[in-house]
Amino acid sequence: MAAIAAMVVLAAGAAMLLLNALDPVARKQRQHRQTEDALAEARDALVGWTVSHPVVPGMMPFPDRNGDGNYDGRCDCLGPSVAAGNHLLLGRAPWKEQDVWFDAKGNMHAGFCEGGKAVGGLSVNVFDGAGERLWLAISRNLVRDSDGGGYVMPVVDWASPDASPWPWLIVRDRAGFPVAERVAAVIIAPGRTLPGQNRGGDAPGVSNYLDEVTVDGVTYSNADFDGDFIAYPDTQSDPTSSQHFNDRLTYVTVDDLMPLLERRVLSEVEAALADYQQAAWNPNGSYPWLSPFSNPVSSSFDGEVGCRAGHLPIHLRGEVFSTTFTVEWDIRGAQLSDGGPLGAISDLELRQGRQRAVGDCRWSDAESVDCTGTASEAHTAASGEQVSRTYTFDFRYEGDVTVNAPGEDSTRTRRVAIDGPLTAFGSESVTVSDRVAATSDAEDGKVVSQRTLTIDGDSSGRISVSGIKYDLDPNLPELPDWFLVNHWHRLIYISYAQAYQPGINGSCVPGRDCLTLRNALGPASGDKKMLLVSAGLELSGHPLYQDRDTGNLDAYYENANSVPGDDLFERHAPMRGFNDQVRTVAWP
Repeated sequence: MAAIAAMVVLAAGAAMLLLNALDPVARKQRQHRQTEDALAEARDALVGWTVSHPVVPGMMPFPDRNGDGNYDGRCDCLGPSVAAGNHLLLGRAPWKEQDVWFDAKGNMHAGFCEGGKAVGGLSVNVFDGAGERLWLAISRNLVRDSDGGGYVMPVVDWASPDASPWPWLIVRDRAGFPVAERVAAVIIAPGRTLPGQNRGGDAPGVSNYLDEVTVDGVTYSNADFDGDFIAYPDTQSDPTSSQHFNDRLTYVTVDDLMPLLERRVLSEVEAALADYQQAAWNPNGSYPWLSPFSNPVSSSFDGEVGCRAGHLPIHLRGEVFSTTFTVEWDIRGAQLSDGGPLGAISDLELRQGRQRAVGDCRWSDAESVDCTGTASEAHTAASGEQVSRTYTFDFRYEGDVTVNAPGEDSTRTRRVAIDGPLTAFGSESVTVSDRVAATSDAEDGKVVSQRTLTIDGDSSGRISVSGIKYDLDPNLPELPDWFLVNHWHRLIYISYAQAYQPGINGSCVPGRDCLTLRNALGPASGDKKMLLVSAGLELSGHPLYQDRDTGNLDAYYENANSVPGDDLFERHAPMRGFNDQVRTVAWP
């Protein structure tokens, strides 16, 4: 019995020794899993936050730094005169739930700083295996910055992200070689305190959490604010190592963000076209005539009659565009200049009239347009001479607006009418000039009479300007402001079946005149009414090299999507040589 008892004691002791030996390993594995899970959760939250941002999709939050004397879980935003350098874009990952602010139109926004207020955490509160909060570094290209005098939203040309104003972050492997050089954000788990680090006090500095390591004589630090980070093995697992490093990290690249942002953009384009089709001014549910594809960097994006495959037709902000328009006026109380040598232009002829002009206009907002144009007609002067009469209009029109849907032979137009007091905004005027025919090749024709009507504060009456070309406009807004600011219009290609073009309002027949979508995941379908295609990032290397400097269709889109005019398109899962995203529009 004594021998058996001794054996039991020995066995129990051996089991305890084995458990004690295994427990640190199991504990380390649990900590490792917790760290990996925390990094993955924070990465997902950050990507979701930036893709769904209501003001600038692709924009990222400021980290929680110790510049305010604490780590309180909120973004530490910068004032309107502070530029966002790398030293201000590394800190703890903000985790507190988003605050909101309301703009002048009463629209609610979330996720960035306004007036220096810290807002917009990721709404996930996670810790690594050592119980430490995660850290976050953000590229300057993706935060609300400053021009020295005020806030500036990030402008990222997603068609050419390499042309961004600031270098992207870099992540290196254990040998110091870059594994990613177009990094938008880096998330770091700092691990437990290492020798030389002191995490006591309210807000210890970055180097008390993030580490450095020397590789082949070159020292790489995750704490030195240079936008350059290293993923290196945990030296605590190597008893022979003389260095101290236990940072674990994950990152988000531009290439990771692009497909997700494209889905957001395609949904916004679909919504804009649905609103267009269902608007009260569009009772027949017409689509817009599109802008023929041309080099997206230099295209005017003007809608053209007959085009049902190409870019969205849009008015770029502040764009001056050519158009015809009809002016009808009956103005009283305006200043009238003296007549010309023959006095051929009467007060009545100057004060009222109706002319179809050709010129340039610019929409300054949804109700205001600046136009300058001319109209010409043959006329008999008081002297009996045949003259060429030219009307020159220079107005800013602001009044009641009527929208006319596109037709079989016309793009969408607007009419702006004023009836009542005419408030002068500047140099609003009508100038009428009579010119006799040239008597020799050296002459352009002699002006025999010229008078000008100028609107002033005492003017009243009626002016209407109709037939002004009117593509989709961010001033309404019919498109989100960020859509144009970040140049998404350059990447979107649209096509719809002929039966849905303006003036027809029919229905396509599957297999005959609908669009065909060739699908790698299934059979081709010839029943599509409208397709939206997003180009993705420029492809380089085998099996496809694209050079977007050429501005060609196949420099943006791949396979069947790069062939114009055949109503055939293609959709694949992402693969080498193909990164187009295609959205099928199910309406009407």
